[in-house]
Amino acid sequence: MEQVIDMLYHGLIESHTTTDHIVVDIIDTLTTITSPDLLTHIDIQTQGIAVATIDHSKSGVMLPATMGVHNAFDALSLLKQKHNIE
Repeated sequence: MEQVIDMLYHGLIESHTTTDHIVVDIIDTLTTITSPDLLTHIDIQTQGIAVATIDHSKSGVMLPATMGVHNAFDALSLLKQKHNIE
């Protein structure tokens, strides 16, 4: 955890001297889902979605309970559009 704090400070906070506060979410469990059928079981109100291309050159994250996102398919569609992921 000390390394994370150090990385956040030197990589982000130190260069933004007018920033009052920063909020960080730490993910403790990551589950890979490759089947579209399994997406229907995700509770988008309590779980977020992370998407990445196979080569990890593009990625995006949708936090839980994002306004206007009603299911995992909405979240996936928005992430793909926003980050130009096919």
